[in-house]
Amino acid sequence: MAATKTIRSVERAVRVLKLLDTRSPMTLGQIAKAVDLPKSSVLRIVLTLHEGGLIRKGLADGLYRISAGLSFQALLDARAERLAEIGGSVLDSVRHRIGWPADLAIKKGRHMVAIESSRNQSPFRFGPVLARLGERIDIFASAAGRAYLAHCPREEYEEILQQAADAPSAFTPLADGRREFDELLRRVRDRGYAIRAPGYQGQSGHTDEHFDDGLTAMAVPVGTRGVTHGSLIVFWSRPAATVEEMATRHLEEIQDSAAAIARGMENG
Repeated sequence: MAATKTIRSVERAVRVLKLLDTRSPMTLGQIAKAVDLPKSSVLRIVLTLHEGGLIRKGLADGLYRISAGLSFQALLDARAERLAEIGGSVLDSVRHRIGWPADLAIKKGRHMVAIESSRNQSPFRFGPVLARLGERIDIFASAAGRAYLAHCPREEYEEILQQAADAPSAFTPLADGRREFDELLRRVRDRGYAIRAPGYQGQSGHTDEHFDDGLTAMAVPVGTRGVTHGSLIVFWSRPAATVEEMATRHLEEIQDSAAAIARGMENG
């Protein structure tokens, strides 16, 4: 049976909406460049979105921005809430089976954020060394971010790189490091999990300062049918096991847990 085809014009409109949701306000030319479409095509898209009340054109500056009446962020938050609801019991099951807590994280803007965790059910107390739920996590250095980047659609990956280039962190792969980072993500896909970047040993969500939290992390993607919802991350005290030991013992059940969450999103 042939796969159902998507509607190209709607896909393009969604790309423009997602762009304006994160980078408003923008000129017509900036939008066209960011989504890699001819100005004439983008003009038709923005006129349609404007007439539908989804975006607006500033009276004073003539720039396009997301409409205040469009709850695009609310839709994102509702999806995240649904993911957290489905993932909660799965994360606790992971903790019971492998002995260490797990987080569920999504991409938000140019960062990852944890939206649910089984930390509080763990006998281990990590205190302030872990970012609180909702705080920013480096998308290029963290295990969560690398698992997400390795499996998200190519178009989204390119958009994340473009956004990050405007305000790069120490781990952002700029032009001269792009090939090496792409190869790293290929290896993530091949082995089925991501780990932290060398030199990245945690970060404070309050200050973006990097420090040694004493932990090791492994992350797998949560997704199905070409949609990547987020990442499932397991973390443990560094002396307790190497990444290789943890992968040998528990990778399959961690992946099965991520698949269970993805199925819940698909069926919900």
